[in-house]
Amino acid sequence: MKKVLLVLGNNRVYGTEKYVIDIASGISKNEFEVTVAIPEEGPISTVLSNLQIPQYVYNNGKMDFFSLKGTSNLLKYIYISGFDIIHANNGIIPCVIGLLLGVKMKIENKHGLYLEDEIKNYSFSKVFKEKIKQYFTNITLVTSTHDKNIVTKYFNYNSGKIRIVSNRIDFQKLKLSKNRFNNFEKNSEINICSVGRLTYQKNQEVMIRSMSHVVKKYKNAKLSIVGTGEDKEELLKLINELNLNNSVKILPYTDKIPEFLDSNDIFILTSRFEGVTYAVQEAMGMGIPVISTYVGGLQDLLINRKNSLVVPSGNYTETSEAIIELIENKDLYNSISSNGISCIKENSLDKMISEITSVYNNF
Repeated sequence: MKKVLLVLGNNRVYGTEKYVIDIASGISKNEFEVTVAIPEEGPISTVLSNLQIPQYVYNNGKMDFFSLKGTSNLLKYIYISGFDIIHANNGIIPCVIGLLLGVKMKIENKHGLYLEDEIKNYSFSKVFKEKIKQYFTNITLVTSTHDKNIVTKYFNYNSGKIRIVSNRIDFQKLKLSKNRFNNFEKNSEINICSVGRLTYQKNQEVMIRSMSHVVKKYKNAKLSIVGTGEDKEELLKLINELNLNNSVKILPYTDKIPEFLDSNDIFILTSRFEGVTYAVQEAMGMGIPVISTYVGGLQDLLINRKNSLVVPSGNYTETSEAIIELIENKDLYNSISSNGISCIKENSLDKMISEITSVYNNF
């Protein structure tokens, strides 16, 4: 049996943390003994405990950055525990420790969400730092073809040492409360939704501006955005300026995303850059037609006018036109709904676990 340490840099439960939880809970207990290392106790501690997944708190004192204390604690723990595999999910430090201590397999998982325009402006030192990370690992994992292309093009990674393992959802756990068909009545409410941090990356300004066009034709259209973040006040100000207070709401984050999604008719994402986001997969798997930008990891998932409607990044006019088209075109709505379910069913969590198992057995 191989001993695996999955290392996280945060104690919340968002995308990267869900990915690690899915691996730890889904991989064969007969082949692997898995422990999850977290920086401090927090929401993820409860999840891990409920799933009976062993955890180690390395008392880092901060999130998303390895402190001297946290690094020292992690080094001591790895030294005495005899792990066969170190799987780092928030930076290269655990792999460096693994190399120093002779751990057989070191894996860095890049959940990077790279934006090419930003990379082109990286300093020499930042590019150098990214380039040397590969020499502390046996394998680098990325979540999409886009990210693989980025690290080979800009950071000169050996493509033979890169594996793509996309985060996936458990299709079997999705509960549909209704058949998803376009049956919008003239005066019935049309519920549009989005889920994501309120940040520059997610660019919710576009979906809000698009609603100012949609409600001119469909006053019964409502947009609910679930999330928190630094852009919240600016977005609330924009909603007020556009007189959309009765049509657009920003709701606090909830860990019951599928339940929230199930009460909606259309899902929208206007990100500038993105991974293979869980919320999009959950919406598709529940038969909710998705309107999204075609960026980053989403290029591995979305097929325009088959399982989604793809819109240009930053273009609120075309985004509003896509919303209106889904409202008015029943055949398109129903086709995208059905194809979205099929796509997620074929690329569910079992596939991800199989891919990770293959990586872990590759030494």
